Amino acid sequence: MRRYQLLFEGRRIAEVVQTDEDFPNLSGRYELSVPVEELPGLLPAYIAYSLEATRLLLEDEKAYEALEERTGNAFTALIESEAWRLVDEQGKEHKVLVPEFCPDQEIVWRWSI
Repeated sequence: MRRYQLLFEGRRIAEVVQTDEDFPNLSGRYELSVPVEELPGLLPAYIAYSLEATRLLLEDEKAYEALEERTGNAFTALIESEAWRLVDEQGKEHKVLVPEFCPDQEIVWRWSI
């Protein structure tokens, strides 16, 4: 199992342990570095949105679509940001696309090329 530190704009967000790989997605488990409400900017709201969106996508497609309509472009800056990184145990930084935070401390991401 590979271990990483998830960074956003150079700030440590979580520790991530990769548990699976299904191209192009990778997944694992995460533990936030600080309580979610102490994260900067839109990160707490994005994580709450991501958790709810993932749950609804699995349980109720119409409710998921309604959530998407309500949130609109609220998280565009985070989603399009190139400031997401995973840092491996050797200290090497790897660019990633915005991670998806899922229920039960699961996380999904893709490498950014």
